[in-house]
Amino acid sequence: MSANARLLRARSSPACLKGDEEVERTCSGSSDLTFTKDTKRHVRLLRGDPTRDLPFGSGIFIAEAYRIPTRVLRRIFMRLDKRGSPHKPGRLPFTVVRNAIKGFHSVLAPVTGTDVQESMRQDVELTLAALEAQAQAVKVRKESTGRPVTWSASYGPSSRQSAEANDAVIFWDQAIIFDCFSVPLLTSERLFFTLDIGKNHTLVAKTVTWILVSAVLISIAVLIFESLPTLPTEVLNVLPLIETVCVAIFTVDYMVRVTTVPIARMEMLDTSFIEDVLTGRNNRRLLSARERLRRFILSPL
Repeated sequence: MSANARLLRARSSPACLKGDEEVERTCSGSSDLTFTKDTKRHVRLLRGDPTRDLPFGSGIFIAEAYRIPTRVLRRIFMRLDKRGSPHKPGRLPFTVVRNAIKGFHSVLAPVTGTDVQESMRQDVELTLAALEAQAQAVKVRKESTGRPVTWSASYGPSSRQSAEANDAVIFWDQAIIFDCFSVPLLTSERLFFTLDIGKNHTLVAKTVTWILVSAVLISIAVLIFESLPTLPTEVLNVLPLIETVCVAIFTVDYMVRVTTVPIARMEMLDTSFIEDVLTGRNNRRLLSARERLRRFILSPL
């Protein structure tokens, strides 16, 4: 069982499903969540974990899955929060969170049939079940105390017209929610992002970047040395070989990018694209392989 699945089971336990204030007090002490106050809003922040903002990971190779950075997700959910539940900061209707998760995976997650994707699919189902249990607990508690559950009409009918948990509000800044916004990467995508993404923190990506930068500097140095009239003949004979090696490195790099870019979902790196998918504001789709290749070839190097 994955770590996320174990967290979901703990979060779904009776101790963490008491509803609203009880969820805030009990679950915040038993998970990786903490609370802080802003002058206008209550924001529930994940404790400092720098790897959550490293979507490709920080190991030797790019991770098998790409995770949307937490800072991006928090910005999107805070906009939804401000628009949809201004009187309950830090909370959103369960349907909004569910639709965001399902919309993300319907657009960005390919059907690869890999073990990684199957594990992610199970974790997403467990997450939705746990969140629905949280929403149901909140609704039952507030109905038992006679306090109606209301939320912005921009997201649908009032909760007074429904007895389901779908319209109950839940805390959106939970680790189990943010962990849902990840998709498995194909081998060709991992290869492309290793070569193309400058902010990649993996060891292989840093090594590749160092090699390319060194090849550029060496090729410039070769060009300068070739222009010197007093250079020894032995050195002049070696310079063409060094220049050939540099050109070979550049050629291999470009050919690998051209070969893998039709498969790479660059849209995952586009914050506005992710926001449109999560909010449903605009109907967005992934580019076709031909469109990606055309954009890559026509884009400046």
